[in-house]
Amino acid sequence: MKNLKPILASIMMLICFVSFAQERTISGVVSEDSGALPGVSV
Repeated sequence: MKNLKPILASIMMLICFVSFAQERTISGVVSEDSGALPGVSV
């Protein structure tokens, strides 16, 4: 049982980090040397 507490704490911290990471919004344009690619978005 002593080994279970650190494992559970690690899982809880990982869940918290993942939930905060999903709040960030990323936007942009996908392009190559000849210009933007039609129909592609981020």
